[in-house]
Amino acid sequence: MLLNWVTEDRAARLCALAAANRMERRFTTAAYVPVCVVAGSRAREEAYREVASQLSSYLQLSAYGDLLAEDGYAEDVEAVRAARRHGRNAAAAVSARLVEAVALIGDADEVKAGLSRLRAAGIDEPVLAPVTVGVDSAASLFGTWAALAE
Repeated sequence: MLLNWVTEDRAARLCALAAANRMERRFTTAAYVPVCVVAGSRAREEAYREVASQLSSYLQLSAYGDLLAEDGYAEDVEAVRAARRHGRNAAAAVSARLVEAVALIGDADEVKAGLSRLRAAGIDEPVLAPVTVGVDSAASLFGTWAALAE
């Protein structure tokens, strides 16, 4: 089962529900997790903007937006949807708080700690979706990959 754009809390609730119904061993639970290992606030801000850009499209869909609204991000969802309706930049309406809830962005230790929390919540396999920053996407991708492989 692949959970997409899922918060740690929702992952924990869904995994607990599967366990309570003795379903947890019938399938592997995976979570799509945007990740970016960054050094410095400028790269972190760029990664946040990239995740916000991707996420703003998903928030239009009830399968994602409504669930994230239920998880405490209703203001974000409504702001993104309103921005789209009025032809404004929807990505700018995504809060850093929401980005932090669905993505792991930071130094290697921060990202690894987030992956550990997801595993503790019941996620068997985090599916890492690297977010790249800077002018050299390949270097950014490899930097995240190398930092998390250590």
